[in-house]
Amino acid sequence: MWTRDASGSWSSIGAPENRPTYGRPSAAADSAGRIHVAVRTADDSVWERVRSSSGTWSAWQKLGGTVGGSPTLVTVGSNVYAFAQGSDYTTWQNSYNADSNTWSGWSRRTEFPSGSYLGAFGGAAAADGHVLVAYRGLNGVVRQTVL
Repeated sequence: MWTRDASGSWSSIGAPENRPTYGRPSAAADSAGRIHVAVRTADDSVWERVRSSSGTWSAWQKLGGTVGGSPTLVTVGSNVYAFAQGSDYTTWQNSYNADSNTWSGWSRRTEFPSGSYLGAFGGAAAADGHVLVAYRGLNGVVRQTVL
């Protein structure tokens, strides 16, 4: 994993315990100015590394889970939400609260039955505090929904 600073210089932020990563990373800034980066590793778990507002990187932290796709991070207010397709092909969510600096743990979302979409979500915060996600349905059509 590589990052680019404001001056245009590239530097490595490494990989969790030097494990291979799969799919694409996801990043989001929380309300305290920290940048969260999440990746999927070869054992199908999600790991996170955080850059503080002063520019210092934390160690990699295992968020656990058993995922079958890349995680997607979305910030809404003081929360960072992580979404990923689980090994059961349903959607799972973990929530980080910037005020308490803690993750809630993974819980299954009920909006998507097993195997109802392909790949990972694209996500963005809606003005009303919800999360908008875009995904590719089984027929290849891109769809959008509100969580």
